[in-house]
Amino acid sequence: KMPLELSKFKMVYIAPMKALVQEVVKNFGKRLQSYGVAVRELSGDSSLSRQQIADTQLLVTTPEKWDIVTRQGEGRAFTQ
Repeated sequence: KMPLELSKFKMVYIAPMKALVQEVVKNFGKRLQSYGVAVRELSGDSSLSRQQIADTQLLVTTPEKWDIVTRQGEGRAFTQ
């Protein structure tokens, strides 16, 4: 079994509503914990530092927040 190279990938899960973001973070966090995959919320209710985002493999967000992040300069680092 090959270990995951956690620094080599990022995933984005776009939840349809903000109310589902925390539920998805909790659910995926439990399921992926044994693989060492970090799951974090990226929404209007929370803010993440660049380092936290760099250390996260699965970002869970809303369509609105993802649109804002990817259109502004701060989002370019996450999407490139």
